[in-house]
Formats: sequence, C-alpha cells, structure tokens
Amino acid sequence: MINKSSQKKISIFLIILAVIICIFLAVTNGSLAWYWTFGIAFGCVLQKSGLCFVSSAGDLYSMNSTTQLRSILVGILVASLGISSMKYLSFGEMDYLSVSAISIPLVLGAFMFGIGMILSGACASGMFIRLAEGFSIHIFTIISLVIGFMISRIGYADIWGKMVAKGIVVFLPDTFGWLGGIGIHLAIILILYYAALKIERGQSGTQSQKYLLGGIFLGVFSILHYIILQSGWSITGAFFWFSDIIGISEPSQAVADLINYSIAPNIRNIGLIAGAFISVFFAAEFKLKKIKSLKQVLMASSGGLLMGYGAGIAGGCNITSFFTACASLSLSGWVFMLFLFAGAFVGVKVLMKLM
Repeated sequence: MINKSSQKKISIFLIILAVIICIFLAVTNGSLAWYWTFGIAFGCVLQKSGLCFVSSAGDLYSMNSTTQLRSILVGILVASLGISSMKYLSFGEMDYLSVSAISIPLVLGAFMFGIGMILSGACASGMFIRLAEGFSIHIFTIISLVIGFMISRIGYADIWGKMVAKGIVVFLPDTFGWLGGIGIHLAIILILYYAALKIERGQSGTQSQKYLLGGIFLGVFSILHYIILQSGWSITGAFFWFSDIIGISEPSQAVADLINYSIAPNIRNIGLIAGAFISVFFAAEFKLKKIKSLKQVLMASSGGLLMGYGAGIAGGCNITSFFTACASLSLSGWVFMLFLFAGAFVGVKVLMKLM
C-alpha cells in the first residue's frame, strides 16, 4: 500500500501532468482541451461525492435507501434548468440534441444494462471511478463492456436500427409546448422524489450532503458541457466510432469524424479516470483491492458484456440515455430509467442467488 504522504505527492504530480496535457491539447485542438477538462471534472465529482448509479438502484431494492437516487434526481433537475434554457433560446436549433427514440432496443438495452451493472458492481461511469480507487476487478468490466458494445454493432442496421427508426421521438416541449413540457418534466422529478422518500419506510429520509453536492455539481458541469461543446456528456459514445467511420470515402470527413467520434470522447473518458485518480490520491485513500476469485471475474465480465451490449442497442448508457436524456427533456430518458431499474431489480435477485 502506498503511504499517505506519497499519495499526496502523487496527486500533485498528476495535477501538474493534467495541466500540461490540457495545454498541449489546447494548442493542438481547443475543443479537445475542453473534453479533457470535463472528463477530469466529472471524475473528481463522482469519486469525491461517492455518487453511484449502481447504488441508486441496488440500495433501493436491498436496503430501501433512496438517498443516492434522490441526489441523481436533483442533478437531473439542475442540469435541465440550464439545458432547457439553452434549447429555448436556440429557437429550435438544439431542441433534439440528446433526444432519443423510444423503441424496443432502448427498452431491452436499458433492462440488460440494469442487470449488468448490478452483477459487475459498476456502471459505465462507475467502472472508471472504481478502477481509480484500486478495484482491479473492473479492468475486466471495462474490457468486457467494450467487447459487448462491439458485438451489438454486428448487424445493428438490419436488426436494431430498423426498430429504432420506427420508434417514437418525444421532446416534451415540442409535444406539449414549453410550459406543458417543462411542467411534465418537473412533475416526473417531484413524483419520483416523493415516492423515493416514501420508500424509506420510516427511516430518516435525510439527504446526504455529500451525495447531494455530487448531484448538483454533476448537473452544473453537464450544463457547461452543453454550453461549451454543444453536446451532452456520454461514456459509451466513445465506442460508436468503430462502426460510424467505416465506409467514409472523403478523407477530410474521415478525419473530422475520427476527432468527434473517437479521439474527443475517449479523451474525456481518460480524463474521467485521471480526475478520479487525482481525487483518490489527494485524499490519500488509494488502496489496491486484489481480485478474490474466478467467480468475481466471471461476474464482472458477464456484467460488462450485458452493459456493453445493452448500451450498444439502446444508444447509450446510464449517462447518455438516462441522466443526459432526462436533463434534455427527452421522454426516452425516463423510459430508460424505468427499465434500467427493472433490470437492476432482476440483477439484485440474481446476485442474491449467486452469493
């Protein structure tokens, strides 16, 4: 184990290295520096706050605890306030940004992802955070998720793509008007928040300040991401480029797509784990957790495969298709959440049988 004084020194080194990388990226391509910066910001927030999408579902079913779920709902509320304002002021240009179709692939993918994140013990964002905290098992989760995602792209256009094309796209303000759309969005958040409080069943129902601040900062940085990069935050979006740039004959377009669909989002993901490492070492909390058994490897790998395949057919993960979509006033985000938590329920039952 690395002693605390050494961890502090490592954190300072990582901060300096992160700044150097940021400067290099700024000189190379200004937008890449922002992807790097946001990755670090999200990584620090998620690690420091301990806010976890897996726990938001797992704790709900295993302990009747909803403090993490309520913090995520607050984060969505904060993010939606800024994002909806941007969309309103864009006069239609940004309305459908991060808005997805409600389809069979979305529902099935969310359900599979929910099972997978419980089995592996990490979601798309959490696997990077937990790895930075010393949970070496999530190397298998990350590799398996990427493999599962790539498998989902095989024959995607002929199978899942056609179903997505037939799906229903609902941007709440476009369907119900801005006042009605925002009203429905706020009502969903308030109803879910109230229901979460009731589920506590006589417990204090108090909101952990650490989780709450994590949700708020997650919302604020999501707004800034929208403003500066004109796009929503994602994790698995970094893997779409493998199939998206195939067949492009125009060299200039290929280079542009390589930057937008591969380099940029992957830099953000690397920044995410870098931010988590900085946060962990700064607090002198790093401790390498050894892999305990083959069973643990199989759980992490099977969970990763389910998450990867689910994210691939659904068009996103717990960040893209849930948090960002909900904050973008897309009804698909709430549908994804419903089936994500349904999958998590099944995942908890399976996990209890296997333990």
